[in-house]
Amino acid sequence: MSEPGLDPEQLAEARGPDWAGAVGAVAFALIGAYVLWASLAMSDNAAAFPRAVGAILVGLSIIQLLRSATGRSSTVLEEGVSLSAQKEGLGRRLTLVVTMVAWAILFPIIGFVVTSFAAGLVLTATAQFGRLTGRRAAVYGISITVLVFGFYLLMVHVLHIPLPRALLF
Repeated sequence: MSEPGLDPEQLAEARGPDWAGAVGAVAFALIGAYVLWASLAMSDNAAAFPRAVGAILVGLSIIQLLRSATGRSSTVLEEGVSLSAQKEGLGRRLTLVVTMVAWAILFPIIGFVVTSFAAGLVLTATAQFGRLTGRRAAVYGISITVLVFGFYLLMVHVLHIPLPRALLF
């Protein structure tokens, strides 16, 4: 039984093994395993959060690996939209990953506020589908500023998390 709006070739391509998803799942399982291993050198109190995150990451990665390898990955095709058109979002996903990695690397060097604001701008621009109006740009800029300074105040003054001393802020 075929799904409406899809020809059999598109359906077969969408339901086959998702090798990219499998590779991603293995990568995240390895990251989770590393986090678990690194947490062994920590005190029990300090290791609670990393161990929970590492275990969840490994568990979910194993589930995703099985789903990807068996073709049961949650590939969803919109009715009337070609599979190639849906793959267009890969650039947005890669931008997300590159932005987050750059943020993590640069925040101890440049500073939390500046890198978080820049990452917020890049991610907001990446997520933008429609035409960017002046009013919308202002709302985005104000929202990002409030979020960044809100998290800064929360981490530094409420949770007392020491942020690294950097070039800016």
